[in-house]
Amino acid sequence: MVNNNAWITPQTALSGTRFAPAGNIAVNFPANGRYYFKSTGNSNAWTGNGGITTINAPADIYVDGTFKSGQGSLLIKDATATKLVRLFVNGNIDIKGGTIINTGAPSGFYISDTKAGSSITIDGTPSLNAHINAPLSSVTFKGTSTLNGTILAKTINLNGTDTLHYDGTVTNHPGTYKVSLVK
Repeated sequence: MVNNNAWITPQTALSGTRFAPAGNIAVNFPANGRYYFKSTGNSNAWTGNGGITTINAPADIYVDGTFKSGQGSLLIKDATATKLVRLFVNGNIDIKGGTIINTGAPSGFYISDTKAGSSITIDGTPSLNAHINAPLSSVTFKGTSTLNGTILAKTINLNGTDTLHYDGTVTNHPGTYKVSLVK
């Protein structure tokens, strides 16, 4: 990740209150933290850094601006339905390659796109275990992407040989799973 305008809560979680790793380095976010990233100018708020970034559950990540993974890996560690890693993005989300790894059930990783009119693009060959909540955004799959979990989106575009698998880990689902197109 490259970001010179981020702050960490609690401040003792990582050294200093500014967080700007660069290069092929490993970054470890301790559990029970809240992490904030804000874009400056035309830069992304979060950009994959070429190393392995580990987020230990539970944790909340707030990104004000574009979230872009593509270099390195984002490892979601020890996430469960009661120890979630939650990613809130107020902007576009661009996931490329096999860069987000959640070895647990999709119920442990929650992605929310909070900005109306933004987009989520899942491109390449990533296999993602997550629940995606983006009711005001478009979600586009390209390549041979796989999603295990759920999607709530304004539009969903499948532009490849994509696989969507509902895994049944949503505990507050109102009934039988179904696909609905709503105008």
